[in-house]
Amino acid sequence: MLAWVMRTQDVIAIPKASSIAHVEENARSLDISLTEEDLRDIDKAFPAPTHKIHLAGW
Repeated sequence: MLAWVMRTQDVIAIPKASSIAHVEENARSLDISLTEEDLRDIDKAFPAPTHKIHLAGW
């Protein structure tokens, strides 16, 4: 589910955006286009978890 949300046109993740330079760098990610094959490859390399996983540092 999360992967689907992150792939919508209306969402951009800005992890640890602690400086303007970092925000600008992250904003450039909007210029990246992934093909369906790219998304399949990413899903294969990083499958969705099958159980709850604690995130480090949270």
